[in-house]
Order: sequence, then structure tokens, then C-alpha cells
Amino acid sequence: MQYDTSLSRNELERMVTTIAPSWQLDDASPTEGGHHVVYRLAVDTPEGSRECYLKATPREKSPSVNLEARLLAILNAETDVPVPPVVGTVDRHGSLPVPFVLLEALPGRTTHRTELPSLSDRTLRTVARDTGRYLAALHALDAVDAYGFLTVDGPTLGGERPSGAIDTVAVEDPIGDWQERLHEWATGTLTQLEGTRFADIAPDAEPVIRSRIDDVEGPFEPALARIDNALENVLLDGNAVSAMLDWEFSIAATPDYDVVNVAWSLAGGSYLFAPDVPDRRDLVREALLEGYRERGPTAVVEQTRANRDCYELLSALRSMTHLADWYELFDLDGEIDTAAATLRREVESRL
Repeated sequence: MQYDTSLSRNELERMVTTIAPSWQLDDASPTEGGHHVVYRLAVDTPEGSRECYLKATPREKSPSVNLEARLLAILNAETDVPVPPVVGTVDRHGSLPVPFVLLEALPGRTTHRTELPSLSDRTLRTVARDTGRYLAALHALDAVDAYGFLTVDGPTLGGERPSGAIDTVAVEDPIGDWQERLHEWATGTLTQLEGTRFADIAPDAEPVIRSRIDDVEGPFEPALARIDNALENVLLDGNAVSAMLDWEFSIAATPDYDVVNVAWSLAGGSYLFAPDVPDRRDLVREALLEGYRERGPTAVVEQTRANRDCYELLSALRSMTHLADWYELFDLDGEIDTAAATLRREVESRL
């Protein structure tokens, strides 16, 4: 689904001053792609000019920017994961699109996943290794005790900076049994498949994925999980990761599940199946695990290898459900039929 991600100059000015009354908007330019409202801003402050980002949830979309703001504040307070500092957050407002958040701009360049074919092995390996180190730091947080999607907890904000306290996020509809939660998510994915060109895959996929979920190896411990670490969700300084962006898809899951999903997204996600995109999943996974091993427990690396087939099949099935929307969003309609055929062969080989 496509959302209206445009804001008027007046709305942007009011949003900035709601959070920072002494700031004045100088210039604003929308970023390209994505389902959220995101503007790069130049503002005048009493301390001088600065750059920042304003991010808002479109009126037609379920709110998630307020959750992301709390997660960013927690990560800044509790870890060395490089994320944008939060200037302030607005959860409710009578006339402006909410929630919205103002973020400090960090140095680095954005590289879209459609640039993967031109990205060197060396750069991709470095990005994956850095990502692995930061995932280990994320998973070390004692933040959740069940599995599921996340929600905001704590006070409503009207422009203030989130406190950074871990208890400002919680698991929505928590389930303490990991395999039970996986079965529930698999049901949702299989149901979504029925409305796609891959509807015929669902009956064959269901018994296979159910069996593999039953066979995943524990022990299972819930952790904050990033899930989506597509190339455009990181800033690069040289070849190194200078910031990790876009945390609204974070959930509570097991660390090894997160590692597999992050590796899948960084290797291209749905775009992996487009023509002329090199398959470097092995390179990404091994570099990510190398980085993870430097700061995290070896047991997670071993579980990742043991449970990878199950989690990658789930990722491939989800790529089927998102394929049409993703290729439309980035104007790749001419490549979708080839990508769909390649993805179908991938899933059929896994079944």
C-alpha cells in the first residue's frame, strides 16, 4: 500500500516548534522511498544552524514512529549501538500527523539495496561484521521476557525526549513459548500468501514449516530483535557502519532468529531475487556471525547454524507476501516477474 508521505511547509514548521520552540525551519527536503514521512531539515537554533530529520507516521498507517523513538533512546542510553539521538517526540496532537519524532542527523552516506550489485564484497563484508557486533550488544539488553511485537509503555510525550528507560517499551500480547509464537507468525504468513501470485505454494509449505518449527533447537531466551537491517537502513562512513536507522520493525524474538532475519535483509531481502543481483547470502551471514562472535555468546552462533533452514524458509515466504508491494514502492515493476520466478524456485527447492 502506498501512503501520502508529503507535508506542507506550515506543518513542518509547526512540528519543529512543537518539539523545539526556539528552533526555526530554514529548509526541508523529503527523502525518497519508504512508507513513512521523512524529511531532512536545516534548522536555525540559538546555538547555530544544524541538520536533523523529522519522521512521522502517515495518517493512514498504524503508528510505529513513537515506538522507534523509545527504542532509539534506550539504545543511546544503554548500548554503544550507533543510532540517531532523539530531540523530542509527539505522541498526540489535535491537527498534526502523529506520532512524529525529531532526530539529530549523523554523519555517513545512505546506500540503497538496489545498489547491491555495485557494492564490493569487501564493503558488504565489513558492514555485515559491524552489524554482527552491534546485534550482540542489542541482544545483551535485559529488556523483554516474552515474544511478540512491541508497543509503547509509559507516559505520553508532547515534545519531550524519551527517558531511555527500558520499561518504556513492552511486548504486546506476549507469549512465553517461542515455538508457539513462531507457529502463530507462520499462520499469518501463509494466510497472506493466499492473496498473492504464490497462493498455490501455501498448501505445500504449511506441513514443512510446521515440522521445522517443531524441530528448532533451544534453549530459547527472548531479546530485542532488529529484524530489518536492509542496506538503506545503515549509514556508512567509508566502509564502516556509522549509524543504524529505522527501528520500527523491531520485535521480541530469539537472538538466532534475529541474526538470520538481519542477514537475509542485508543480503537484499526481496530484492535478492531481482535480475543481476549477486547472491551473497553466505558472505553476509558468515561475516555477521564473525562480528557477533566477537561480542556475543558462541551458543547464539551455534543456534543460528542449527535453526537457519527453518528461519530462512519463513523469510522466503514473507518475501513472497511483500514482493509486489516492495517492487511497486521502488518502481521496479518491470523486474517483478523475473524476481517472482526466481523466488518461487528458491522456495520450492527449500520444500
